[in-house]
Amino acid sequence: MTREDFEAYLDAFNRPDFDRLAGFFTEDAVFAHLPHLPRLVGRAAILDFYRSVKSRVHERVTPLALFIDAHGIAAEVSTEFTAFRDYPDFPSTPLAPGDVYRMTGIVFYTTRGARFSHIRGVARLTASVIRADGSTRIIAGPGAG
Repeated sequence: MTREDFEAYLDAFNRPDFDRLAGFFTEDAVFAHLPHLPRLVGRAAILDFYRSVKSRVHERVTPLALFIDAHGIAAEVSTEFTAFRDYPDFPSTPLAPGDVYRMTGIVFYTTRGARFSHIRGVARLTASVIRADGSTRIIAGPGAG
């Protein structure tokens, strides 16, 4: 997978364009963002999960650093979730409409050709939520606690 392929994946992910997004996963892809999310096996399960998430929040992933080789991609990413519906079971903290959850983290993508066969989120470096009322809560990183 090239940098251009990864950028096309992020474009499909951020829109979201589920028809395009499906083409970026192998049929047997595994999604394992630890420890907050369930382990998902198969393209259909991964897409169903994202459809559920994106029915309640707008999610935007921005790469901060990418390392690409023949086996995959290691990425430091910034992710912002903006709730437009109640999301009481959001993995990190309940979200209400207007809340914004921001985080940076490390994600490893194992590739098979130009498709992802395994996605692992292994570290959340920083995380905070800005409530619709203007209050802020630091969840991870400097000032957490």
